[in-house]
Amino acid sequence: MATPTFIQQVSVENANTYWSYWYVNPTNWSNWGSPRITLTSTLTGNTPLKITAVGSINTDAYVHENDGQLYPKITNAAGIYVAGSSNGNNPGTTTRVPLNLPNGTLLNTSASWGALLIGNPEIGWTSVFNANLDNGLGSTNPPTNLSISTSLNTLIGRTLPSGTVLFLTYNDNDNSNTGSYTVSLLDTTNNSTLSLVSMATSVNEGATSSFTLTTTNVASGTSIPFTLSGISAADVLGGSLTGNAIVSSSGAATISVTLLNDSLTEGSETLTVTAGGATASTVINDTSKESLLPTYSLKTITNRVNESPVS
Repeated sequence: MATPTFIQQVSVENANTYWSYWYVNPTNWSNWGSPRITLTSTLTGNTPLKITAVGSINTDAYVHENDGQLYPKITNAAGIYVAGSSNGNNPGTTTRVPLNLPNGTLLNTSASWGALLIGNPEIGWTSVFNANLDNGLGSTNPPTNLSISTSLNTLIGRTLPSGTVLFLTYNDNDNSNTGSYTVSLLDTTNNSTLSLVSMATSVNEGATSSFTLTTTNVASGTSIPFTLSGISAADVLGGSLTGNAIVSSSGAATISVTLLNDSLTEGSETLTVTAGGATASTVINDTSKESLLPTYSLKTITNRVNESPVS
């Protein structure tokens, strides 16, 4: 029987900024709403992990008062600007700033705006992903699905005792942002792997979209969390964008998403499922077409006519 594999998946949302928690509640950690990881006998600082982050965050999602314009700064989890950024924030570039402790003491590290961070107020913070070529630095089309194989001790740069609580945040100084990172941690002690495929390239509204999750060296009965993106909760039966897939004795699991027909004409959408760092997508065909009323127009055949004489 396979040894149980540690798998955790969390969502780092637009409000989970490093600066907000750092300065509002620098010591009262219980008030922090950011996703957290607690080291136990199952997950230690030496546990080999594959950490994956899927998604992007726009750290400048508001209209500027001086000119009424938008200047989006959309980054991947390494803090590298991706497609859609503007005003000199070209895809493949990054803006690094120093990190500091609550008392203002500068740490011997820096991070890019938008970069996914891990740490706590006691040990400080570090970027999960480096802003390098592998993560899109210098690319005109940087990826938004990043992964790294490491351990928490290696990532943080010190030995972490059992009971240590680590928070996942991202580097920005306000929460008027949009987007999120879906972060997955997979224990690779047993060379565990996950893969995910969609059973169809497209489905219609009102149908069920199915995905097959295939695992190796993951114990039967293991619960693997998954998230849905690209659609809203109102598009799904039950109104939830999260769930858990249970691995069968064959090492596989099926994720079924029942889609609602909302009777709105909104165009095709792309449903993406993320489970344990693996992703798969399908296109949702918009079958809700607005009824079109007939339209009429009048036009003259000539611009003028002659008056008829009256007899």
